Parts: sequence; structure tokens; C-alpha cells
Amino acid sequence: MLDEQTTPLFPSEPPTEAERLAAVEAELQSIRERLATGDETMASLRADLAENTSATIRTESNTAEIVEFFGAMKGAFKVLNWIGALAKPITALVALAAVTWGAFLTIKTGAPPK
Repeated sequence: MLDEQTTPLFPSEPPTEAERLAAVEAELQSIRERLATGDETMASLRADLAENTSATIRTESNTAEIVEFFGAMKGAFKVLNWIGALAKPITALVALAAVTWGAFLTIKTGAPPK
């Protein structure tokens, strides 16, 4: 038994042309509303993307000098490492020269230098 408020699953008569046209119009209106919402969302996303892009460009320009400084420091540390690598043998040569000079003076004068 069907209640008067419910619609049957299989209506006894097919919808009229006016009912079909009203259903199509309602569906078109729903599609138009969804497209309008999508347009608003797309415009919002474009504005957010433009803001994000400008922030990225500002950050890049602000940090460019820091990146350049770190690149220069990297080169400076390489040079300091080379100097440190050369300092060890140079120190040994200077110590050898000082010992040799002291030995020479000791032998020549027979007394330690004053």
C-alpha cells in the first residue's frame, strides 16, 4: 500500500513534456550554480597563488646575499684548509732551520748564543 505523500517507483503515466523541461531547467540551474562557485574558487586560488609568488620572489631577493656570502665562505674555508695543510710542513722546516742555526752557532763560538 502506497502512502499518498510518497511517489511510486514506477509512475503509471510518463512525465509530460512540461515536467521533463522543468527537470532539465532545474538541472541546468544546478550546473550554473556549481560553475559560478567553481569560478569564485578559481579566482580565489589565482589571487592566493599570485600572493604566494610575490612572497617567494621577495624571499629569494632577501636571501640572495646570504647565499652569496655562504658561497664565498665555502671558498674561504677551502683556502684556509690549504694554508693549514701547508703550515704543518712549513713549521717543521722553520724548526729544522732554527735548530740548525743554533747548532751552527754553538759549534762556531763554542758557547750558546746570548
